[in-house]
Amino acid sequence: MSISFDYDLTYPGPAFPIAEISIFSESNLQANALTALVDTGADATLIPLALLESIHARRVDTKFARGINGNRYVVRLYSITITIGPYKVYGIDAVANENTSEIILGRDVLNQLMIRLDGIAQITEIEV
Repeated sequence: MSISFDYDLTYPGPAFPIAEISIFSESNLQANALTALVDTGADATLIPLALLESIHARRVDTKFARGINGNRYVVRLYSITITIGPYKVYGIDAVANENTSEIILGRDVLNQLMIRLDGIAQITEIEV
């Protein structure tokens, strides 16, 4: 079975692959129908801090990350589960995104899925 999502044509620059997700905390609070950018160049998944706090996600660690400019900075990690359609990805330590309201699905999630980015048709397909 596969599910598909149309690219976001309103994103500045080229059309951007997206997926509709839900996130869950360990206490089973959830946020549904969230649009996430599918970013194969991102090592980690980023979720807005306010969203993580709203579902009472558990803070698990503080680490260092590097931005695309090479600068190192401190990030806070929160334990969540992500669902995409019927598929669940457990044990994600998401980076609290304090700079934007964007949700970015990184390779920590994407590497657990079979994904096809069809740039010509502008569709993200995920096999579940």
